[in-house]
Amino acid sequence: MYVHLNKKITVPNCSKVRTIAWSSDHDFIACGGEDGILKVIKLEQHLSGNSLANTAINNVGKKSTSTKESNGSKNYSHNQNLESHKSTVQSVCWNEPFQKLTSSDESGSIIVWMLYKGNWYEEMVNNRNKSLVTGMAWTHDGQKICIVYDDGAIITGSVDGNRIWGKEMKNANLCQVEWSPDSKTILIGTNELEIQVFDSMGNFVKKIALSTMQTYYNRSNGSKEMPNLVCIKWFKNNRSIEYPLLLAFDDGSIQLMRNDSDDFPKIINAEIRISSVDWNYSGTMFAVVGNSKLSEETGNGKNFLKLYDSNGDLLQIVKVPGNEIYDCSWDRTGLRLALTVDSYIFFANVKQNYEWGSMINSIVFAFPTNVMAGDYNVVGRRLIFWERKTNSQYTIEVNGFCQLTTWTHCCGVVSRITEQISSNFGSESINGKSRPNDLHSLVLYNSIGTLIDRHLVNLKVKHCSLNSNRMVVASNDSFYVWQFKQQSIAANIHASTVKSVYNELQMNKNSDDLLATQSSIFVSRTDPICCIATSEKFLILAHKMGTINQYLLPNSIRVHQFQLDGGSVPSCLALNRNSSKLAVIDRSNKLHIYDFDANNEQTKKEGDWLGIQMQDIWDMRWASDHNDMLALCEKNRLIVVNGVKLEREDAVPSDGYISSFDKLLIEIIHLDVLIIDSIETNPKTQLESYIELIESQTIRELKEIMQQSLTDAFNFALQCPNMACLWTIISEESLRRVQLDTANLAMIKQKNYAGIQLIKKLKKLNDDELKRGEIAAYLHQYDEAEKVYIDTNRPELAVNMRKVIGDYQHVLELLDKFHISNYEKESELVRFQLAQQYVDHCQWSKAVEYFEKVDANEQLVSCYIHMENYEGLIRLIDRISDKTLLLDIGIFLQSMGLCRDSVRAMVKANHVEKAIDFCVSMSEWKMAIDLAHEHHIEHIDSILSQYVQHLLNERKYIEIIEVYRKANKNGKSASMVMTLISELKKAQRGDAVLMKKLFTLIGLLHYESRSKETANSQQSKTALDDLLSSDDVIGSNNSNKKMIEDPWKGAEAYHFLLLTQRHLYDGYYDLAMKTALHLQDYEEFISSEDIYSLIAMASYNRKCFSVCSKAFIKLEASSLESYFSHDSNWNNVAFLVDSDETESSNSKEREISRDKQERYERMAVEIFATNPPNDKVSNREGVIMVDCKFCGLKIPDYSTSCEKCNTKFLPCIASGQSIMEPKNQWSCNLCGHQAIKTEIKQYNNCPLCHYKIFINT
Repeated sequence: MYVHLNKKITVPNCSKVRTIAWSSDHDFIACGGEDGILKVIKLEQHLSGNSLANTAINNVGKKSTSTKESNGSKNYSHNQNLESHKSTVQSVCWNEPFQKLTSSDESGSIIVWMLYKGNWYEEMVNNRNKSLVTGMAWTHDGQKICIVYDDGAIITGSVDGNRIWGKEMKNANLCQVEWSPDSKTILIGTNELEIQVFDSMGNFVKKIALSTMQTYYNRSNGSKEMPNLVCIKWFKNNRSIEYPLLLAFDDGSIQLMRNDSDDFPKIINAEIRISSVDWNYSGTMFAVVGNSKLSEETGNGKNFLKLYDSNGDLLQIVKVPGNEIYDCSWDRTGLRLALTVDSYIFFANVKQNYEWGSMINSIVFAFPTNVMAGDYNVVGRRLIFWERKTNSQYTIEVNGFCQLTTWTHCCGVVSRITEQISSNFGSESINGKSRPNDLHSLVLYNSIGTLIDRHLVNLKVKHCSLNSNRMVVASNDSFYVWQFKQQSIAANIHASTVKSVYNELQMNKNSDDLLATQSSIFVSRTDPICCIATSEKFLILAHKMGTINQYLLPNSIRVHQFQLDGGSVPSCLALNRNSSKLAVIDRSNKLHIYDFDANNEQTKKEGDWLGIQMQDIWDMRWASDHNDMLALCEKNRLIVVNGVKLEREDAVPSDGYISSFDKLLIEIIHLDVLIIDSIETNPKTQLESYIELIESQTIRELKEIMQQSLTDAFNFALQCPNMACLWTIISEESLRRVQLDTANLAMIKQKNYAGIQLIKKLKKLNDDELKRGEIAAYLHQYDEAEKVYIDTNRPELAVNMRKVIGDYQHVLELLDKFHISNYEKESELVRFQLAQQYVDHCQWSKAVEYFEKVDANEQLVSCYIHMENYEGLIRLIDRISDKTLLLDIGIFLQSMGLCRDSVRAMVKANHVEKAIDFCVSMSEWKMAIDLAHEHHIEHIDSILSQYVQHLLNERKYIEIIEVYRKANKNGKSASMVMTLISELKKAQRGDAVLMKKLFTLIGLLHYESRSKETANSQQSKTALDDLLSSDDVIGSNNSNKKMIEDPWKGAEAYHFLLLTQRHLYDGYYDLAMKTALHLQDYEEFISSEDIYSLIAMASYNRKCFSVCSKAFIKLEASSLESYFSHDSNWNNVAFLVDSDETESSNSKEREISRDKQERYERMAVEIFATNPPNDKVSNREGVIMVDCKFCGLKIPDYSTSCEKCNTKFLPCIASGQSIMEPKNQWSCNLCGHQAIKTEIKQYNNCPLCHYKIFINT
């Protein structure tokens, strides 16, 4: 980064300027100072839009000797003095959304200004006349303003001038105010080193912790003066940063906080007496201005501007002339900064260190996107590859981006692997080193962003460099050399199909390449590496203490070491074309050049510093075709230096970055404008509108001579033997003048064989117009050449010329216009070439358009796969017959999960077995079985059995059930459900809801089998027969056999169990008792103890003690029965254990059963002592008696059967009651269970099987 002062404005009457504010949205600059001066200005040209780009557009294709005028030299487009304040203006601030300016002076007067017809006028005036205004701040949306006074008064008002609230803080000297980004809280600072937080309505919330500051400045320590709070700045724009809240104190301390509740802030010391701090618009850095005079006794100090990044790391220090610096403010772009010093306004230009690079065919640059959630250190960047020839842009999103570097044809990108992905991979898998945070990915792209190669390195990368076959990365103490693939990867590995980072980690886990990270070379732990440079021969490492090491590639052996003069810290390195000279820019922006071939008379060794030192250098580039020519950016000027003669050419005004230096032409790119336009407006203009070509002084002199005489120009070129590009200029000018002999000599000098052949061709032509056309084509003036060919009635020459340069779109236009011979064949060939050209640039949709016109099915398949256009591939299945293409389509569709279309393609390609394998892998068993039956393939059952056995070993019962169900084997599926139920009961993990679902599934499977058997009369086996087919499928125990006889009974058991509990919780004790009584029929599914406990509980709450008494009798008996049953089962396997152990276990079981029986007895005595049960049902219990519809006997309404005729009453699945009246009975169409019609009306689905209810009224 480089900062320099390039403009100074003097305020009238030499009044000192105390405050300044630069409007980010409207570009006005407001400044105020002594004697009530308030001035609003606007520079005529701003760097935030396309204005500079539009200027550059006029220079497209021109090789000029000058570039755009420096920004700071523009005149004002607005300059107005606002004359309403009578005393020193202390503060100015902008209301950006409403375009208002607010100013205040030391007398307490506040004025709100508005812009009307190009001038600023007073809109509102407020004069409290009690105290000094010490702070003003608008909310981010401009709706509210908060004003604080030094006597403790706080006033909050709206944008229309209405007062919202006000309050007085007693015994408090207020000094600063700031709103939170969401406008919900206000931060107010005092001179007592306190910052209090209020909500938007003035209610006190809390105090911000300043424990670190208060500890340092202990009040009991009288030797240290308490610092004053200078400003509170809370970054409010959309971008997320880790430390948006900034508190600055005049002693140089700055506290960075994540929010107003941050208990662990970051403290930095600027080492100056701070006067102002300001965030730039994007939040990437903040500026701190102040004076080195830390106390009144030290006298006058120096003014400094310091720039820090958003994490508080120092970026740049600049000395500012003058006696006292007061305030600073950024413009919207973050490229200029306004400073108020004494009675002047200085403008500082900031040249940022962009992540960008230049290649032969394109440029690449990165700009920040939003920070990834949860990790402020992992920054996402968007890389844009902008191709020069086609003006196409290719975008790549890179998470964890660190930096990039470029070579002539490729770009290397370094990104940090997130901790989450690193932990998934396992830190021990990287050479046994547990350093997941140091895992970085090295990715190589070509000039349009197509991935070429990638690699992982276990190194905390800080620097990177690239040559033709190696990428070098370095940390603070080590470096690593990665030799990447030489050949380019084909277009079918476009970035959209590249595997994820995690898959890359898994892929490299067993790769020998990753072991190469062990060869990282340790350099120094005490002297950190600060920059690196690479050529084909050497690697240069520069260290913070000024030591520079030279390593020989590819063995990475150190061959030379030398020291930078004056103890300077290197910041940028560059090797010349043959690696004989090294240019170094240190952190103070001084240039040094080291010659490896020179002899040092003092050390008697090879290598010495050249006697050239230049100041204010911030960019440089060696010539790619000359060993000693070096282009430099010095402030706003471009200078070319000869490294041998140590001569400087005349400086040329320039404000861009050097993209290339070749053939004595310096290509300058206005990267500031390009990146700003890319972020804000997404430009669609040509890349050349941001690029300038600046000629060196040698070319300018040669062109001046050529205007007089080509012979003199020829002699001039002979005096410059190492500048072959001069012959190119002479030959081109000779061709323009059609002086073929001179052009031929120049071609021979530059060894241009193609040019010599052109001269021979031109000499054979008799038509001067055709000569002119050939010359124009050679000089890349294609439009002019085409016009000549057409005027001479030779359109085929224009067509051939356009073919040679690859302008196939224009070739099609010419063919359609002139209809030359073989028109149809030529058009088809050109369309294919045009489509192939779009493929090379990854423009798949355009390629598809032309491939379809020529029926290039093979290329269409490739394009559709890259586009992931499934519909296009599916359409191709019916159109093509090539089995290889059909196989490729099938494989791709299968990878995307489109099984049916994938199978169709495979079957058409006669790969039926692969189609079946695809179905099996995707668990489409029914489709696999159908294919096997259709094509008479018998091995599908064995595949199914193997898959089921694999799932069974992993105890994945649910997956097995689904597999059997899809394979139309409902019997085996039901058997597996029963196995799952048994496993859950053993593990005691199945609750009643889950059990009901599983038993209901058995019933549904049974119903599905019966339905399929009815639909297909050819099937000889029913689902029930399938379940009973073999003991190895069903099992031979009684419970399974009973389940087969009535597949819905288990679902009924748990349904009525849940229904009973629901009635109990809802307080419907009568319904709970009636439902619980039906549970007596399901003792094989629910324990008798649970059943009679529910009956006893429900009947007790129902006050039906006769039923309750019978339930307790059953409970007392069941406790003993459960023991004997358990004891019997245990004795069956008693021979497996020691007899003493068996006897001990039996005695414990007896004690538990007896204890349970005694508790039931005690509970029964307590209940029935006061509530004696009656053998006959009494009205006292409130029991309703009803007539049995079959025998007429009076029975209680809770009866489940009739005592006289033994009629069993069906339970209602909706309420649990017994259905006494068959006429009021409703039956489910699926499960066949019954319910009372009046009860089922409130349901839309069957309560048991959830089938849709249809009730005929």
